[in-house]
Amino acid sequence: KVISKDEGRQNFRHGMHLEAYVELEGSDEEKQLCTIMDISVSGIGIKCKTKFNVGDTLVFDNLRLRNLGPIFSLRCKILRSREEDEEYFYGCKFYEMAEYDEEILCQDILIMQAEEIMCRKSGSII
Repeated sequence: KVISKDEGRQNFRHGMHLEAYVELEGSDEEKQLCTIMDISVSGIGIKCKTKFNVGDTLVFDNLRLRNLGPIFSLRCKILRSREEDEEYFYGCKFYEMAEYDEEILCQDILIMQAEEIMCRKSGSII
């Protein structure tokens, strides 16, 4: 069984609604609660009440995207920011990710997509 991540500019984004903690790299501030709105092999979309700046580097440590899934430590750079209903939405690009971690993330996203499809077919809620 081979899983390939031949992705170009149009990376598949998996929509989700998952609470996680993020910290500003190099900051002594506490980790901030955010909501992961979507994720792809190349980046992540999050909502936070905390104001960050475009160009900031955010770190997710001990991030688990699904029950019993692998645990990730991910670094990303904020590329886009917009304010929405007293929160901020950030579009971030992963960087300095090892190829192995990229493969595992790709597999995890595909598993989440398959689980969502199976739930929809059976009428279950994830």
